Amino acid sequence: MTRKIAERSHGLISIATPVIDHYYSVKKNKILEFGFEYGCTNFVARRVLNNLKKTLKEHYILTYPGDNARNTLETLGILMRISEFKEYKLAYVGCVGSKDKEYREIFSRSLTENLVQPILYEKNGHFGEILCFVDEFGQRTFVADLGVSEELIVEENEIKNMVLNYSEIYFSSITLLTSKNVAKVANTAKDFGILNKKVIITSLESPKMLESNREKAKNIVRDSAIVFANEEEATAVFGKNYVDKILEIQKEKNSLNQLFFVKLGNQGSMLIKKDNTIKKMPAYKVSKIVDTTAAGDNFIAGALFSLLFFNDEERALALGNLLGALTIQNFGPAIKNIEKYLNKKTLFDMFII
Repeated sequence: MTRKIAERSHGLISIATPVIDHYYSVKKNKILEFGFEYGCTNFVARRVLNNLKKTLKEHYILTYPGDNARNTLETLGILMRISEFKEYKLAYVGCVGSKDKEYREIFSRSLTENLVQPILYEKNGHFGEILCFVDEFGQRTFVADLGVSEELIVEENEIKNMVLNYSEIYFSSITLLTSKNVAKVANTAKDFGILNKKVIITSLESPKMLESNREKAKNIVRDSAIVFANEEEATAVFGKNYVDKILEIQKEKNSLNQLFFVKLGNQGSMLIKKDNTIKKMPAYKVSKIVDTTAAGDNFIAGALFSLLFFNDEERALALGNLLGALTIQNFGPAIKNIEKYLNKKTLFDMFII
């Protein structure tokens, strides 16, 4: 018999930044020749981005809907479909450009096919686009023009009505920390969600942004029942002794943080709990790493599936590690042929008591 499915009356909503990703296979020396900061996100004008697309035409691999939150929600939706958990709702809120109807259609269709309701607000301008250069070492370098994706504007009452319809709210720290309009919408939703006892879930992202906004990032952790970060991100906020610092925040009187997941790459993952316990889970071995895009996002999807539907923290680490390992064996954020590895029986077997 399986563990009792966690009682969740509504579902999960995320306020995020829709983008389209274009993947290219580009050698490291070529990336450096362009003058881009290797392994980082480089922001450019639309004209520069379009010229690069023409220049690198022969290196093109595929185009796929982007954004970390979308990756997580869609993979969670896929797990729900495989497991036939149809009572839980997923929704994605974002701003899209009116000049790129084709990209809006691609983005909306991908969400819908994976059980995520698109709530997309249109604004005059371009859809956000990111060129993802994957080199011979599996390292990624990004060239981006975010278009209107950060210019989301939603009336306060509408934000509150959305929040009331869901039990969990999922954010990227980038969305909460940016100076753009989307941050006002996201922080309004977060604060109203806390007042109404919603579960706030946050993924800490972008070490540079986190380090330059360290105190704000710590407050985001305090406000979030569940937090995800990789080791570099955790260190950016708390320093090298991040485990002890996280436990200190969890013990604070007004802190809401219960669970802090740390993704450790080829070392697996770790869970830091408010009750002062720490759990670790080794990584799955992979013979060849093709592309690490969305490995962390899909780890989060696996962990959330385990927590939301089975209230199982240990297997949250295990399923998260498995999905991360499957992700890095192909180009792009999606796990190809996921049903080859997971079906309803294998998923439920993971949660046998």
